Amino acid sequence: MPAPAPPQAETDFVPFSTRVRQQTRRDVKAFAGSHGLRVQDVVETALREYLDRNA
Repeated sequence: MPAPAPPQAETDFVPFSTRVRQQTRRDVKAFAGSHGLRVQDVVETALREYLDRNA
């Protein structure tokens, strides 16, 4: 029997696509840029916080 695959690390990102309003996209990009962050980090943090609060 093969060994089970190790759990996916927290840093393993996968593609995730959705649509947002144009202004939301601008705001996220501006926030990320002004704080020295990547857009994916802002989105990841926002989604995690939302899910943790509303679980």
